[in-house]
Amino acid sequence: MNIFRFINSKDIRRHLRELQYQFTVPEAAFLIFMSRIVPLKEKFDAWQEIINTMPDCSLEERPNMKALPSFHQFLKDYMALQKKMLTGFYQQEKAVYTIECYEMELGKNDWVDLGLYFPDYQTAVSNLTENWLEDDVEKIRITKHYFADGAAKQKKELWIETDRQLNVLSLGELHLRECGSLFPHRFTGEIS
Repeated sequence: MNIFRFINSKDIRRHLRELQYQFTVPEAAFLIFMSRIVPLKEKFDAWQEIINTMPDCSLEERPNMKALPSFHQFLKDYMALQKKMLTGFYQQEKAVYTIECYEMELGKNDWVDLGLYFPDYQTAVSNLTENWLEDDVEKIRITKHYFADGAAKQKKELWIETDRQLNVLSLGELHLRECGSLFPHRFTGEIS
């Protein structure tokens, strides 16, 4: 597997290639996770290739991470969670969708909220493709905002980030996005 293609920086990619660096299983998995341009489907394929071709390992407990007795099992669990979240994102439920575009303008790179609410994913995407995909849009973030049922202690939101062709690059829950990287945490349960 060409793990170097997942490295975001061309300079670091070139340097590590020159060193003929051999990645460990956790390093390779993390580079795949951190890639900003490779679609999620390709990430799943790459993680599966790690499971199929690289030796399993364990990781000891450390701050913000439980011990991982099997990194292969961790990757399987993580992929299953991501697929479950993606399925939930597209399901028709009591929710609305919003769109933000990451714009690359001279001297300014930032997320711009369109300020619109859509009743379902398909309506959001149709509006986006008809009205908002301009040349300076690099990425798109679509967020699914669930309606509160009164018993919920915190709001529930799922998001996906896509490229201009709407290939999903990453997804998560809002509170995970706000806290930074979710990859080092071990996933063991239901989506909250």
